[in-house]
Amino acid sequence: MNVGVTPLGTMSTFWRPKVTPALAAHAQRSTIVNLLPLEHEAALDLGSSRARVASCECNFLMAKAVPPLVTTRKR
Repeated sequence: MNVGVTPLGTMSTFWRPKVTPALAAHAQRSTIVNLLPLEHEAALDLGSSRARVASCECNFLMAKAVPPLVTTRKR
C-alpha cells in the first residue's frame, strides 16, 4: 500500500476514495475495530466528514506484558 505507482501516487492514496465510502456504507450504526497495519490503515479516512464511522484502534502488546495485554483508543 505504501508503493508509489506513476501516475497514481501511493496505493493507499489511490484506494482511499473508493474504500472509505464502501466501508462507511457497510458499517452504518456499527463500530469498526481497527486491526489493520499502518500501511493498510492509510487507505482509510474514517474521520472524514463523508465517512463518520465510530471506530476504535487496538494495539496488541507483548504476551508477557502485565497489565495490559491489549490497549484500545476510541476515535
